[in-house]
Amino acid sequence: MHLSRMNKTWFIMGLIVTLQCAHLKEAQLQHEQGQYKQSIELCKAAISADSTDARAYLLLSKNYLALDSLAQATRSAEQALKWNSESQFNRQHLARCYVASARMAVKQENFRQAYTCFENARKTAPQDSVVIQSVATYYFDRGQLDKSKNEWEALRPLVTDTTQIVQMLNKISERTSVADAALKKGVAAMKKTHYITAQTELEKALKAKPDHVEAKYQLHMAQGHAYFKKGSKSALWEAIEAYGLAMALKDTEAEPHFWLGKAYEKKDDREFTNAIDEYKMVLELDPQGPYSNEAKAKVQKLTKLKTKLDKFWGRN
Repeated sequence: MHLSRMNKTWFIMGLIVTLQCAHLKEAQLQHEQGQYKQSIELCKAAISADSTDARAYLLLSKNYLALDSLAQATRSAEQALKWNSESQFNRQHLARCYVASARMAVKQENFRQAYTCFENARKTAPQDSVVIQSVATYYFDRGQLDKSKNEWEALRPLVTDTTQIVQMLNKISERTSVADAALKKGVAAMKKTHYITAQTELEKALKAKPDHVEAKYQLHMAQGHAYFKKGSKSALWEAIEAYGLAMALKDTEAEPHFWLGKAYEKKDDREFTNAIDEYKMVLELDPQGPYSNEAKAKVQKLTKLKTKLDKFWGRN
């Protein structure tokens, strides 16, 4: 008796499924026995039979992960999630592949890559406790205490034992307190024009909390003031750089612009444009602030001098 064309098709499809299941069953057995390379070949055979088999891609990824072939593990995990996007397990596994890649990047001191991988993990499985803890630890080790704190707090409702979370939040709080105390001493020293002492205290603050924006800002300002006080042309260029770094941290603050204006003016009393522009920026950012009266007077004075010299030299 001859099989019809449709029956032949069903027979072939059934045979493929049977072979595919056999490949996956054997691949799982090989994986459990630690025979990862053999399992990989069997997974590939299953994928050859059905390129949309999410289970085969997932097991393939697990094998690559066990062999520290992280790029291949991640690509396979991405395929597993592609072909079964409803699986939370597939999503969790992919996120943990990203975490493994991030940790490897940290070991290689490729922190930009590590950051990208951790961000991918966080986006892929935002409620996965292992991912959140890994990201929180990474930020803490990198001195990004504010971000670390946010991650530890996000982890709290997801776990039953919060002992480690409390310990880490206490560490962050202690380091923040040390930084704030050093910042206070640094600012007080700056007010007394003790700029070297100020820098020492502000560096202590940043050692305790490297992401302390106010301490960074004040350190750049203290460095700028110290160079400004020296007064040589090379020192004034250093002051301009320091004030510029402070400005980049707080681009809405008038203070660094005021001191940039003074540094440009002191460096070259015939270079009016940069100084005038900085003083004008002070008036734009804080027209009623503590630097506004002097900035306004400087704009008027320097503009008058510039006009006079331009007229003398025949410049338009």
